[in-house]
Amino acid sequence: MRLELSKKWSSTLSSTQKTQIHLYVDTLLQWNQKMNLTETKEADEVMKRHIEDSLAILPPIRTCYSLQSSDQISLIDVGSGASLSGLVLAIACPDWRVTLLESINKLVFSWSTSLLSLG
Repeated sequence: MRLELSKKWSSTLSSTQKTQIHLYVDTLLQWNQKMNLTETKEADEVMKRHIEDSLAILPPIRTCYSLQSSDQISLIDVGSGASLSGLVLAIACPDWRVTLLESINKLVFSWSTSLLSLG
């Protein structure tokens, strides 16, 4: 089943970005079976509860920094956990420098694997 983003985000993201988000969701759910990264177990719930929520911060960031979609900023996601929201923001804004910071090694390993699957 191919999950869809809401119309708001579907029109904002490129097809490559949408594919990367779907790959991330798939990888997150695979790792979630091994490590319980998030209590969300279904792909549609991940899209609604995590992906959409992560993307929701983009307009306030752009407004706060008076950014256009192509401007570059640097962000750090402290306590990245399962890499939400940092990795989603990095996908949505590839020109931004997004750093994921996590002290728990098993979480770092899981999302570093996600990064490899995304290319």
